[in-house]
This record gives sequence, structure tokens and C-alpha cells, in this order.
Amino acid sequence: MQIITGLTSLPKKFKEHILLDWHGWALQSYLLFAFGVGFLIGMQLINPKASWISTIAGVLGMACVHLITSRKWLNGLFGLASAVMIILTAIPNTNYMEIVLQGTYIIMLDLPILLGTEWDKDAKLRHFSDSNKTIMVIKYAVLTLLVWGIGYLLIANFTNDARPAVDALSTAIGLVATWLCVRRFPEQYYFWFAQGVMSLILWTMTALHSGSGDWALAVTYSIYVANDLIAFFKSNWFEHRSKVTATTAANLTEE
Repeated sequence: MQIITGLTSLPKKFKEHILLDWHGWALQSYLLFAFGVGFLIGMQLINPKASWISTIAGVLGMACVHLITSRKWLNGLFGLASAVMIILTAIPNTNYMEIVLQGTYIIMLDLPILLGTEWDKDAKLRHFSDSNKTIMVIKYAVLTLLVWGIGYLLIANFTNDARPAVDALSTAIGLVATWLCVRRFPEQYYFWFAQGVMSLILWTMTALHSGSGDWALAVTYSIYVANDLIAFFKSNWFEHRSKVTATTAANLTEE
């Protein structure tokens, strides 16, 4: 029933958000997005061997992560489109776990955002500190290592993945980050940061190995890493304003 409701409301949501969601970003996000898009297009124009698919994937992906950081509904649409384009880039480069990761994004993030009813609402965030923070960190770190081990064994033994260790680790971190995002934990951004670094390494190795000079996705993930840093200090995922207000109120009370 919710899927049917989501499909019927999709045109209305698209009309509401297609222009509105580009407002309200942090200034740093606008600047980083403009730089990233310009850089990718410039790289494409000076390197005819580069794939337009990876360049378009990069542009869409950059838009998606900035929309997520600003908690905008439109990120679901851009995330879906970028995931499809990255999958098309990952297949010929044998980055098979990247395909799994992007497919997970589509199923767990993009489609629920597009078809669901909760993303538009200011749902309450969870925090590791709501329970035992140390146990939560250990729990998700162990889960990441477990997923990495299983993924590595599978692709190293049953596929011709050229970079199984890095590919599996990048995906493992991304899967855990996805789960934390679904459950609205701001701590997801620590995992997104680590995942961005690993994907940057993965696609740098891919560009060097392919010999095409196609650095689009390596550049894209470097922008993702920078966006994560913006999220730490500017995004309302971390409720900076409420924390500042609470601190100010406490100080006034003490005085």
C-alpha cells in the first residue's frame, strides 16, 4: 500500500522539490558542488578517452551527496540515477563489489526516499550516545570487518575482480553507513568518510590500471570526502544549532 501511495504522490513531490531542494545548502556545499562539476566537465573535454558515463555518474553523485547533507528529498532521484551510471562504469572495470554497493543504495536509500513518506518529515535522529557509545562503535566496526571478510572471500575466489581487497572493504564500509543512514544515526558520516577514502583509492587504482586516464569517479569520491567534512560542521544531521542553543542556555542558567 505504501508503495502505491508513493508512486501516486511521486509526480507531486517531484514538482514540489525539483526547484525547492536546491535552496538552503551551506555555502561550502554550493562552492564544492560547482567546483566538482566544473572540474569533471573540464577533465572530460581534455581527455576524449574518458567515458561520459563515468562523468555523468560523478555529476549526479555529487548532487546526491550534497542533497543528502542538506536533508533534501531530491537526493533519492539523483542517487538512483548516479547508482545506475556507476554500475555501468563498474561492470567493465570488474569492480564487482561496487555493483553490490550501488544496488544496495538503490534498494535501501533511493527507492524508500522516493516512494516513502518519512523523508520529508523532521524525524528524530538517533545517536550512538543514546546507549553505550563504546559498544556501538565496536559493534559496527566488527560488523564492517565481518562483511569485508565475507565479501573478499567471495569475489577473490569466484570472480576476476582486479582489486578484491579494496573493493570489498569500500563496499563493507558503505553497507554499514547505509544501514546507519536508514536508521538516522548522524555517526553514519564517519563511515561515509572512511568509505569515500576507500572508494577514492579504488577508483584511482582503476584509472591507473585501465590506462584510459578516466579519473572521473576518483575525483567524484574526493568531492564526497570533502562533503563529509562539511557535514561534520554544517549539516543539520548533527544538530549544530540546537547544541549551540543548549550550551548557551546552560551557561546563562549557571550565571
